[in-house]
Amino acid sequence: MAAIIRLGFFLSFFLLFLASLTISRNLMYVNQLTAAPAGFSTLKNFLGSKKGDNIKGLYQVKKYLNNFGYLPAIDHNKDDEFDDELEHAIMTYQLRYKLEVTGVLDSGTLSQMMAPRCGVPDIFNDPKTLFQ
Repeated sequence: MAAIIRLGFFLSFFLLFLASLTISRNLMYVNQLTAAPAGFSTLKNFLGSKKGDNIKGLYQVKKYLNNFGYLPAIDHNKDDEFDDELEHAIMTYQLRYKLEVTGVLDSGTLSQMMAPRCGVPDIFNDPKTLFQ
């Protein structure tokens, strides 16, 4: 009889252990999905940037937009130049997130870019087709 009681306690603790492992694994997965994109918190430094600007580090914005499908190619010779392609990518991003479409890195756009999100691109095809 005592052996059955011990076995019952053992099974109870074992099941609790398995449940806690499952819960902690699921929480880690949720944290991965909602974690802010690494390295993109510095995007706030580009508030007010617009076409024609040449700002050191603007490549970070291009990298972000490239990662999520808005900027298909990055010209490394113009990394810090706010060019037509970057303006178009920002306008596409603003349209996608129902922000005011200005092509400028305004506070609403940068806030959305710094918000936690998964790493799956928003656009899988050529983003230029959204405006045609």
